[in-house]
Amino acid sequence: MQLSADAVAFVQSGVSILVAAADGEGRPAMARAIGCRLLERSGRLLVVLRDDEGAELLGALEAGGPIAVMFSRPQTNRTLQIKGDAVQVSPLGPRDRDLPVRYLAAMDAELSPLGHGGRFLEAVLAGAKGGLVAVSFQPRLLFDQTPGPRAGCSLPVAP
Repeated sequence: MQLSADAVAFVQSGVSILVAAADGEGRPAMARAIGCRLLERSGRLLVVLRDDEGAELLGALEAGGPIAVMFSRPQTNRTLQIKGDAVQVSPLGPRDRDLPVRYLAAMDAELSPLGHGGRFLEAVLAGAKGGLVAVSFQPRLLFDQTPGPRAGCSLPVAP
């Protein structure tokens, strides 16, 4: 599946990113991501997680479960959900080490007009003590989750 240029731009911008999966017994696990980018050659998405906050989620993903990632713009509540599979968890590579810095700057620009930039952003998103990991996956389904009459509707994608 290929995401539209609009969807790719959206998920790589200063949106809130929540990653979810379920373990082998169906228990949900969730963590906040601090960056996303499209891996151009494969069409896969890569999200950055902090290993200290996402241990349960990473365990579920490493066990081979599917992934669901929610991207939401705080200023408008526009929200996309992408479900995928073929999940790979790996150390954050050199190319992506500055991805969290760029993401936090974009998120600060998104939250500041709402009065939640600066210290709030630092406390919620940037205060990690652990390491960073890359989680890549193959998008399979795309949904509009923006509150309103179309919430939950699937969106067209290229095969």
